[in-house]
Amino acid sequence: MASFRAKKSISTSHIEPTQPLKVEKKTSDGQTQKLFKRLTPNQQSQVGIFHHVVLIIDSSESLPLTYLSEFVNSLFLYVQFILSHRPLIRVAFMTLQNSLCYLELRFSSNLSAFEEVLRDGFRPSGHIALATGLDQAYDLLMNSGSAASSRRILYINFSNATLDSLDIFSVLEKLFAAQIQVDVVSLTNSFGVLDHISRTTGGRHLIVDREIKGGLLNLLKRLELRSEDAKIMQSKGEGTLNLQMSHNQIITDAKCTKDTVLASNTEEGKFIMVGFPVHICDDAICFCHNRHGTGFYECPFCYAIVCDISECVCCGLQLVMYPNLYRGALLHKRALSFKKLDSSLSQTESIVNNTNQTEDGKNSKGKGICSLCQMQYGTDTNISQYLCTFCDSPFCKSCSELLTEAKVACTICGQI
Repeated sequence: MASFRAKKSISTSHIEPTQPLKVEKKTSDGQTQKLFKRLTPNQQSQVGIFHHVVLIIDSSESLPLTYLSEFVNSLFLYVQFILSHRPLIRVAFMTLQNSLCYLELRFSSNLSAFEEVLRDGFRPSGHIALATGLDQAYDLLMNSGSAASSRRILYINFSNATLDSLDIFSVLEKLFAAQIQVDVVSLTNSFGVLDHISRTTGGRHLIVDREIKGGLLNLLKRLELRSEDAKIMQSKGEGTLNLQMSHNQIITDAKCTKDTVLASNTEEGKFIMVGFPVHICDDAICFCHNRHGTGFYECPFCYAIVCDISECVCCGLQLVMYPNLYRGALLHKRALSFKKLDSSLSQTESIVNNTNQTEDGKNSKGKGICSLCQMQYGTDTNISQYLCTFCDSPFCKSCSELLTEAKVACTICGQI
């Protein structure tokens, strides 16, 4: 029978709370190598050892009862996914309803605790209080007790309005100062302040149609894998924080310039917003046909999984591949022009005789050299040659047609 000996207790009365220390390592030459930097007072590490995530759910009357079962199942699978991929993550669970915020579960990494909370079910009622929920999440994150941690808020929204007693912008300033990233996922409904919150804190605001089966779970997984892309950095020489431009911010700027009209002489043009999809090889469920498989494409805006290259079924972004865009640009490209020159037989014979005096006149009669294929062309009955309109370089009929059809520059002068 195995026996265990109790560990000797260690007195901690002499230990004082200090700042996170820098770790040093001795190398073979006696020099000291710094592995970690010391954090300044009140400074938070954006990429820390522990990950603290507050999951806020909109449990108002906007949550449809017909979607409740699939929604709870997607939440459970999402929590299971992040707990399995990040062992040092701790997730808190909050709900918004009746203009109040309810803390359902404090920071925990126990999947059974989340299963028990989700099993109790949601009872949607009332309206949301977004500012109250974000303020409670801020207090919960700041009291987490770990200085070297990454703090993030994920809010899932169903409503198109909020009823708050707090100022949402004052809460946003606190989140910005504490470098807390806020990601928002809206299911069909949305309102403008959500995009402002996510853009200011360096997060993302994504919209998914709840009618698509499995769309929320796929979107949450993609968002989790990209949660560390947007980092908050402190600018040199300025006391304010400088946010790295995230994907959501780029798309928002593109939307602002989408309807801008360019006047060029008498013609008018518009900016067309397109996206280059990413080919994914892992298993997924497409958003357009709810089909499971591999070899799908991912929208760069809303991260929706689609089968083919067309308009995105979720955000409506036009998806194109670079080769297709290049071929389309060739249709608007000006072709290289040639001028046909019909020389007389005697004139061609004189040119040939001057360049090839030792060559037999019968074999070289009516012959020329193309500037592209370097082959002789022309006969006694067909002595036409095609000259470039810029440098007058001679080309044969086949090469001139090839350059015109391909819409490439002249091989001699480079003009088009």
